[in-house]
Amino acid sequence: MNSQTVAAEYLHLVGAALAEHERGAIARMHIAAGPFSVYDDCCGGQLAVSVERTFKSKEPFPTESVIIDDPCWDGNIAVPLVIVLVRCVPTQAAGVRTGPTSDQLNEAYGKILDDADVIWNAVSDPAPDPGWERTAPVQTFTSGEGGCVGIETRITVGVPYEQWCV
Repeated sequence: MNSQTVAAEYLHLVGAALAEHERGAIARMHIAAGPFSVYDDCCGGQLAVSVERTFKSKEPFPTESVIIDDPCWDGNIAVPLVIVLVRCVPTQAAGVRTGPTSDQLNEAYGKILDDADVIWNAVSDPAPDPGWERTAPVQTFTSGEGGCVGIETRITVGVPYEQWCV
């Protein structure tokens, strides 16, 4: 078990939940490293699960441990994940003086909020592995240039130290 495995489990979990709820095609699904993902394909839909960092955690989870070396250590390796779904919203077209209508905006942002609810519910279910711990999700919404909106969901997953390997 390692950070890539944890990220892959959540990529599959969230991707399957979005597909099950018919939330629209996602052209690009991938694992990433670091807290930010590039908004390369918002109109085709992009889902990324990024490992922000890893650290040792002892009770109460996810408190960061200061223990360096202890052969009897029985805590977790904590893996903070940033799950980002990026979608398009309508914008003002080049050379046109008016932007999208209120109805168009309400429909597009309504879909984004529905996506957020599906993701929230998917990551709030029990962790994919019964031995893992998980924090409650936190969601924020980001907007980039060019009509892209992102749903950023953060959770921290704890993997028992004895399961951790590279």
